Amino acid sequence: LLSTPGNRENMLEKARSLPADGLHLDLEDSVPPLEKEGARQVVCRALPGFALFGQTVVVRVNSLSSGLIEADLDSVVMPGVDGISLPKVVSARDVAEVDEMISQREQKAGLSLGSTALFVWIETPGAVVSAYPIACASHRVRALLLGADDFTREMDIPRTKQGKELFYARWTISVAARAAGVLALDTGYPDYRDEKGLISEARLARRVGFHGKFLIHPDQIGPVNRIFRPAPED
Repeated sequence: LLSTPGNRENMLEKARSLPADGLHLDLEDSVPPLEKEGARQVVCRALPGFALFGQTVVVRVNSLSSGLIEADLDSVVMPGVDGISLPKVVSARDVAEVDEMISQREQKAGLSLGSTALFVWIETPGAVVSAYPIACASHRVRALLLGADDFTREMDIPRTKQGKELFYARWTISVAARAAGVLALDTGYPDYRDEKGLISEARLARRVGFHGKFLIHPDQIGPVNRIFRPAPED
């Protein structure tokens, strides 16, 4: 799942032709506060073209606590958007609330009720503890994603390349996702120039049961696809 900032029209255009299974168009962390409204407009203009290339298209909105989520959903719940990426989730109640928000907008857009999936970020201590109830909170939930940077910041611990500080969170999310019948997607690897480190982290994620990985740069697509794609003998 390759992330692209929603305020960068040139990067959105390039992303259409990249061999990622899914594209993650971001209105949240990668967009500065003063550019949020402009990013919504850029993403809306770009969305119709993505359907031509067959990737899963997911838009990350701002969190419930931001005060921006309703305007984001007004803009992006539309044909061609396969899912909404929901950050900073704390509890199952958050998921249920956003489920209702999406339902209202699906009706307005003439979409089938429930057709828009949810990709839910687990990136706070409360969310890790509640990962299974969160995964089961709505039939829309398609995947749980580990957000390591926010999680380690909330825990007041450093994030390291070795990733030992994430073992509990990774196992908890992987088991919760399997139990709920949804995907588990691993966190992004921040140093896109370090292919060796990326491969090591992706192999670890696969060994603990993750189905794929969140990516922040096109150069990460090839190595991660090779690790998570089944081998011919499999």
